[in-house]
Amino acid sequence: MELPMKAGDQRAKTVFVIAEAGFTYLGVMIIVFIIAIAMQSTAQVWHTSMQRENEQELLYIGHQFQTAIGKYYNWSGGHFPPNLEVMLGANDQQTANNRFLRKIFLDPMTQKQDWVLIYGKAGEVMGVHSASNDVPFKKGGFSKEDAALEGKEHYAEWLFVYVPRLNQFAMPPNMVNGYVRPVPRIH
Repeated sequence: MELPMKAGDQRAKTVFVIAEAGFTYLGVMIIVFIIAIAMQSTAQVWHTSMQRENEQELLYIGHQFQTAIGKYYNWSGGHFPPNLEVMLGANDQQTANNRFLRKIFLDPMTQKQDWVLIYGKAGEVMGVHSASNDVPFKKGGFSKEDAALEGKEHYAEWLFVYVPRLNQFAMPPNMVNGYVRPVPRIH
């Protein structure tokens, strides 16, 4: 059997319900705050992970350009390409049968085809580097091939240049695997 309530008891019950709702609201706000901090930490870890992945891709793509320039240099008898497009072999009669580069890659740091070309004395392309001035995470621990990248402060300082060996052409420049082939004319 339920006892009848007095007017004062009803007011006390209402105050208790309001106070309980305030504590619930405060608890929800604390939980939302904790989730926001966790999400921010996750975003920072994700961003760092993506930048490290892009650094590895930059090294890979830079080596692709460097290798393609080297192949062109060897194929042409000691001449560097006039531009990157000629290494694709699509629009050039002389290089049509020799694709030195599959495609002109996007710079992974800028997500654009905005490579900065490194020119030789005669205006030929000797290498490339990124247009990004962001600070790299990787500043050491490079392979022997990339030792020149140690301690660089910006991605734009990561140069991918083909440097011919000193006596690379001790044999005639048009000798390949012991066979002489005609030297192409480069304009």
